[in-house]
Amino acid sequence: MLDGDRGVRYRLWAPSAKSLSLVVASDGDRKVRMQRTADGWFECVDLHSRAGTRYWYELDDDARVPDPAARFMPHGPHAPSEVVDPASFAWQPGTETCVRPQREYVFYELHVGTFTPEGTFAAAASHLEYLAELGVTAIELMPVAQAAGSKNWGYDGVGFYAPSCAYGRPDDLKAFVARAHVLGLCVILDVVYNHFGPEGNYLHRYAPSFFDERCPTPWGPALDLTSRSNEPARAYIIENACYWLAEYRFDGLRLDAVSALHEDARRPLLEQLSVRAREAAGRPAFIAIEHEHLDPELVSNEKAPCDAAWSDEVHHSLHTAISSERDGYYREYAARPIARLGRALAEERSRFVQCLQNHDHIGNRPFGERITA
Repeated sequence: MLDGDRGVRYRLWAPSAKSLSLVVASDGDRKVRMQRTADGWFECVDLHSRAGTRYWYELDDDARVPDPAARFMPHGPHAPSEVVDPASFAWQPGTETCVRPQREYVFYELHVGTFTPEGTFAAAASHLEYLAELGVTAIELMPVAQAAGSKNWGYDGVGFYAPSCAYGRPDDLKAFVARAHVLGLCVILDVVYNHFGPEGNYLHRYAPSFFDERCPTPWGPALDLTSRSNEPARAYIIENACYWLAEYRFDGLRLDAVSALHEDARRPLLEQLSVRAREAAGRPAFIAIEHEHLDPELVSNEKAPCDAAWSDEVHHSLHTAISSERDGYYREYAARPIARLGRALAEERSRFVQCLQNHDHIGNRPFGERITA
């Protein structure tokens, strides 16, 4: 991070590395030896680094890897990371937030790469008036975390803190959010914390304990969010949620496949994440989840950590009914998708009414009035 007039402070958690060096790629691959501190951390301050400096980390005088928490990866995850000044974007009055009651949310799910022919943050921002005129009040922005390659749905991110370079620079994403707010559009960012993409993630090289090999997921080993000695992995996720809400002024988050997050029941991750993220935002923040087997307690009372849940059953039924896709989890919906959709809608309504009867409202209070049956 930028360290005032003292250059840039670099830190990396690399518990399996014997030594670590900063390699300043934009200065002829100049090397700075990093000092090992407590609990597997290495750090150094480089007085010559500035915003725009591009850098690697070199493990044991051998492999070079990007920064897993870089704010920008200008040429993707296989190339040097770039130092970014988080204060470089000037938020104007009226652009920093959009507050609406939750009951007014009309969502449009937006993929930056396909929303316009250009497929960039800047091009998308220039077309947001159409959504406002359509009656949309909230954009669910599909994941933008840096992934390998130039085309991606967003669910294979490996640079969780870096907006995809295929779409533009960090300030371009902030300008997109600012423009949406001017138009009265809330922006909810889709984030994926249950796995990394299959290419471009180097954490196994120097922090294998980031993962729990005993807990497989469809995308590889789960993140180890339970070990007390592995707090950096847990902090990596929680601080990322804080980062998007505080630095980019997103109005909320949609957490993908949280049922694949293996966590310690004594320290519920969703509860800690929602509290910390809202504190970092300094304002109400909408948090929705996708959960394969939804526990109503996650969304059904004012003390619950989340405001809403994505219904997989409804989504998969609709997707199977209107497309030819039958692979993976769509296979079980192939025989009678319309009947499955009807059952899903009935079950969701029954579950919703039960929540109302039990708790007299749904969702966190800052987002709207009490909803009564």
